[in-house]
Amino acid sequence: RMDVWNEYAERLRQFEASGIIRLPVIPDYAEHNAHIFYILFQDQDARDRVMMRLREAGIHAVFHYIPLHSSPVGLMKNGAGLNLTVTDRVSNVILRLPVFSGMSKEETERVIFEIINLL
Repeated sequence: RMDVWNEYAERLRQFEASGIIRLPVIPDYAEHNAHIFYILFQDQDARDRVMMRLREAGIHAVFHYIPLHSSPVGLMKNGAGLNLTVTDRVSNVILRLPVFSGMSKEETERVIFEIINLL
């Protein structure tokens, strides 16, 4: 939902400006389809704290993914020998916010309210 994505970006921009989080970057030559909105935190502890508190508030926000090289199959295929520091760092600090078809303005506002209170 484009309106949810845009509302997250607009309302959380102030926290990116102060260095607390980083938001998605869409290059001038590209467009996005609003299927995912994420926040990058400074460290895993901050991400995990916010994720846990959102969960306690009944908001499903997830860490997103395990890098392929450190997944069980990747480790069996010698992924443990790979040095992918950026991939590993992002996987430790990324938090995906809820974005789904039919998400109401009230639901979006609640997610934003909770995040702002946690930052």
